[in-house]
Amino acid sequence: MSELYNNQQPRELNWDDPIANEDIELPFLPDGDYPFQVVSFEKARHNPREGGKLPPCNKAILTVRVTDRMSGRTADIRHSLFLHTSMEWRLCEFFSAIGQRQKGETLKMDWSRIVGSSGLCKIKKQERRDGRAASEIDRFYPTYDLPAGAVPAAVPAAYQQPAPASAPAYTPPAYSQPQQSYAAPQQPAGGTYNRF
Repeated sequence: MSELYNNQQPRELNWDDPIANEDIELPFLPDGDYPFQVVSFEKARHNPREGGKLPPCNKAILTVRVTDRMSGRTADIRHSLFLHTSMEWRLCEFFSAIGQRQKGETLKMDWSRIVGSSGLCKIKKQERRDGRAASEIDRFYPTYDLPAGAVPAAVPAAYQQPAPASAPAYTPPAYSQPQQSYAAPQQPAGGTYNRF
């Protein structure tokens, strides 16, 4: 797991447990394209702040694990998908990135198959309201936009969590090296996807 929690697994606290950690380290990786794996998701409700643009709606809160292959550091990034027609393009982008949707296809979203699914995303540094910076998912790359042949390394097996027993088995799609518009480095002749 990442250094997010000072090398401790997150856990429930008892009512009389001692506490001392005033702050957690925010997930931070250099801006760029990363293979990802969805490790969990929860159904929630979006209740906008005053002046917010998006009205109340359902939302999926994903925990997405990305790994920097150079350092081996992992980060679990929480990302919300809003179930609202104004954000439908984001839902299409995500389901296309995990291989469940093809370009131009109408898809009934199958949330039971997303845990364990993987793809390629763009990570970008974002300033938070509290003044701190953290890595966030800027976008997901649809599989149909990726050229055939290059395969990003999957999240290391030690970090993978199995899909729930009720979810059908899912085989992640193969990926190609991102196109230059995604700011990915050139692939050496005869090489494989090697972002890090």
